[in-house]
Amino acid sequence: MTYRTCKPPSQSVYSGVCHRLALTSKIAIGFCSGVRHRLALMSKITIRLTMSQLLIYSIILTNMSYKRKRKTYFGFIHYKKHTLSSD
Repeated sequence: MTYRTCKPPSQSVYSGVCHRLALTSKIAIGFCSGVRHRLALMSKITIRLTMSQLLIYSIILTNMSYKRKRKTYFGFIHYKKHTLSSD
C-alpha cells in the first residue's frame, strides 16, 4: 500500500479532476447529441406538418381553380390523353 504515496498528491488530484471532466464531458456530449436528435426529430415532424399543410393548401387551391376553370382542365386532360396515345 506504499505505492500510493509514491505518486505526488497533485498528480492524483489532477487525474481525478481529469476523470471527472471526462465523465461530465461525456454526459454533456450525450445530452447535446440527445437534444440534437430531439431537435432533428422535431424539425422532421414540423417539416412533415408544413408539407402536409402545403399539400392541403395546394389541394384547396387546385379545387378552387378547378371549379373556375373546369372546361380548360378537362380540355387539358383530353389533350394529354391524345398526346400519350399518339406516342
